[in-house]
Amino acid sequence: MNWTMKFLLMMNFKIIGFLLYLCLFSGLISEAKNDCFPQRNESNDSLVYDKSDIFSPTEESALNERLIQISKNTSNQVVVVVVNDLCDMDNAMYATELGDTWGVGRKGKDNGIIILIKPTGGKGERRTFIAPGYGLEGVIPDATAKLVVENEMIPNFKNGQFYKGVDAALDVLVSLAKKEYNYQAYENNVRKRNKGGGSALYLLILVGVFYLLARIFSSRSYAQTNGTGFWSAFMMGSLFGGIGGSSNRGGWDDFNSGGGGFGGFGGGGFGGGGAGGSW
Repeated sequence: MNWTMKFLLMMNFKIIGFLLYLCLFSGLISEAKNDCFPQRNESNDSLVYDKSDIFSPTEESALNERLIQISKNTSNQVVVVVVNDLCDMDNAMYATELGDTWGVGRKGKDNGIIILIKPTGGKGERRTFIAPGYGLEGVIPDATAKLVVENEMIPNFKNGQFYKGVDAALDVLVSLAKKEYNYQAYENNVRKRNKGGGSALYLLILVGVFYLLARIFSSRSYAQTNGTGFWSAFMMGSLFGGIGGSSNRGGWDDFNSGGGGFGGFGGGGFGGGGAGGSW
């Protein structure tokens, strides 16, 4: 065996060893994530997972029943998850990974929503996040999710009224879905509730920032998928109001269509959309 063959054989062994290491490492990461997430209860219609006991038994039962009715009446699945630890992930990553792992939403529609709450820790360490599935990002854009978090959830959470905060958030999301009012009407309502021009200006700036961030992430994803430049993708999105995947984005009718019974999760996908906050 000449030195060339020996070298190639040695390189093959190294490549195989590296691939085995990657497989093992990926498996360990996947197992660690599964251990970090609450255990799914597939034997009943559980859509509320409260590991911190922030809801009373009556509140948890009422909230779970409301989520079941939303699933039955609209085919969309909303899951409320309360945990004490995010396992070194930020709230956005945790909610997105959880939604993907559990497959919240209907397969092909990707119409699930994760409402994540971490009520433990000091100031700024208590966090929440609303993560819509791929199919609902058109109905619940990041800016809308941010307004819901900042105006419906966190003010109530600060007072220890977690059920009230989640219930208020659901009021907005379901009303938007049923076309009882649109996003602009909700934004105007928020402005009226927040006294003073400074609050309104802050909200406008906040909405603008989140819209810009959403456009940047969307353009970057489109550029990577289609092999085009970032600025080309960004300009296309600005000119045509969105880039890629428009057939996969949910609309009002998708969110408001009946879906029969709950019947468990169907394999929905999540792409990192949504917004959160801390208190």
